[in-house]
Amino acid sequence: MARKRRELRILGALLDEVQDVVEVKGSVAGLIAAGDYVGAVAAIQSARRLLRGDRVGDGRNIGEGKREREERTGQDQDQEQEQEQFQANMSPTEKAEAEAAAAALDFPLGRLAALTKVDDQLDQYESLVV
Repeated sequence: MARKRRELRILGALLDEVQDVVEVKGSVAGLIAAGDYVGAVAAIQSARRLLRGDRVGDGRNIGEGKREREERTGQDQDQEQEQEQFQANMSPTEKAEAEAAAAALDFPLGRLAALTKVDDQLDQYESLVV
């Protein structure tokens, strides 16, 4: 039963990322129609990062200043320390489950059959913007 719960959590996380790709792809046409070409390019790049399997950042730091970046870096360090403390208190089984979940999410979403044409669609949008 625990294995099934873990697999469902992994599937849920994957579906969340698939939904992110679909939402971003859907927003590109509206951004282009509104004349927000910079926003459209940022959205295209964000969708491509998800399709490639890059899980670094979510684009919210675009245009942030030095002070905001330093504050975010400090917050990231605090979160890392909290995560390390949390992991230190985990049982070996919980650690194994967490590692398995992280490993399962470490693949490109573009390999999913449902998203195979999304990169081609992003290319078409990009050709309209550039």
